[in-house]
Parts: sequence; C-alpha cells; structure tokens
Amino acid sequence: NLPFARDFTPIEEDCTCYACQNFSRGYIRHLLKANEVLGIRLTTIHNIAFLTRLMQEIRDAIKIN
Repeated sequence: NLPFARDFTPIEEDCTCYACQNFSRGYIRHLLKANEVLGIRLTTIHNIAFLTRLMQEIRDAIKIN
C-alpha cells in the first residue's frame, strides 16, 4: 500500500466515475488508512462504476454472439 502514498493518478486512468475524476490514489489511500468514511464511499463509487461497465460489456458481447 505504501507505493500509493504519493500516487497522484486516479484509481483507473480511463474511468469516468466521480472518484477517479476528482481524487487521487494517494488521497484515497490516506482516507482509508485514517478510517474516513469518504474513502469507503469513493471506492464504492468506483467499484459500482466498474461493475456497471463490465455488465454493459457482457451484454454487448451477448448481443454480438
């Protein structure tokens, strides 16, 4: 986890979720280490966005095949 302490990149470069557009990995790491609820909220927002994209890709693949 220490490598992310000074990481100013988003969780995922191409992600358009609120967490990735507004917060860095380092800041989210800080929030999680400090047991701040915002850290949990931001990771949840990102995870939901990721799963939503994944499910859309699966739906699209099913339509093609």
